[in-house]
Amino acid sequence: MDSGFAKPLALEGEKIIDLLKSRLTDAQDDWTVDDDVLVLKDMVRLETYDVVGDEELMRLVDERVKAMKDPGMKEMTQGTVDTIREWSARARLLTVENGREPVKRKKMFSLLRSEGFRGAPLDMIVDFWPIGEIEAGSARFELFIYVDNPEYIGWKETPTKELLIFSQSHYLGSYYLDLLPTGIRGNRLEFPCSEAEGNSIVFDSEHLPWQIHIGGKVQQLSK
Repeated sequence: MDSGFAKPLALEGEKIIDLLKSRLTDAQDDWTVDDDVLVLKDMVRLETYDVVGDEELMRLVDERVKAMKDPGMKEMTQGTVDTIREWSARARLLTVENGREPVKRKKMFSLLRSEGFRGAPLDMIVDFWPIGEIEAGSARFELFIYVDNPEYIGWKETPTKELLIFSQSHYLGSYYLDLLPTGIRGNRLEFPCSEAEGNSIVFDSEHLPWQIHIGGKVQQLSK
């Protein structure tokens, strides 16, 4: 299966699990097994379904891989299954703390996808860092930083950073950042640079600023 086809299927998550189980059960060739395992691998990467937590599914996967006829393909598919287990173990260690009840990454991913997030990829290379809350008028904004996890992108010189803004469990938009903020003071999110360069984002109404000036650069609100 072309990886371009695996991702759209993987994004369906639990909705297609019964279909994949049926396909694996009825598979008449090695290619079908390998295709379905690739979809499951992308489910783990995109955090759309707890693949390893589904014992019935993993039992079926192990049985079908063991029965594959082509030695080379069998070895390759087994490697994918090993990756699924490795990535799942890592993903279980990832949480999003917000100072109160931890936010589940799967829930945050699902919310961002359903509400039109068009920024950087949403997968297991991502970390979410809580910044805090700001009140502006009748609005209460919850702020998180989206940043590439260095454990997975060691080759990348500059990790992607975005400020994600939520209100009442809805995603409102984001700004790309070159600098990480130092903290919140009143209704301002502050950054480590001079006032002339732009060192804060001011939240003074229920509407987000359509553009910000931070560290000498202007970024527009995106969603």
